[in-house]
Amino acid sequence: MAELDEDIVLANVGLRVAELREERRMSQAELAQAMRVQLRQAQRYESGANLTLATLVRLARVLGVTPIELLAAPNRCRRRPGRPKGAG
Repeated sequence: MAELDEDIVLANVGLRVAELREERRMSQAELAQAMRVQLRQAQRYESGANLTLATLVRLARVLGVTPIELLAAPNRCRRRPGRPKGAG
């Protein structure tokens, strides 16, 4: 089995949360309100930060999916801001 990098797994979960939220036409503010957290905290979840098992269960409930669905590979890749390597 391939070795898993926890930072990559968490980042992918964050991407998956964002995808599911967008599919439901939900804003980050609406997600935060449903989760009863501040907007900045919801943004952290989508970046893969501050994710606990309890948080995954709550996110799944709010998004209407099972917690295991949050662990599925995201359908898109995160774009990194800034110039491409070698530019400038």
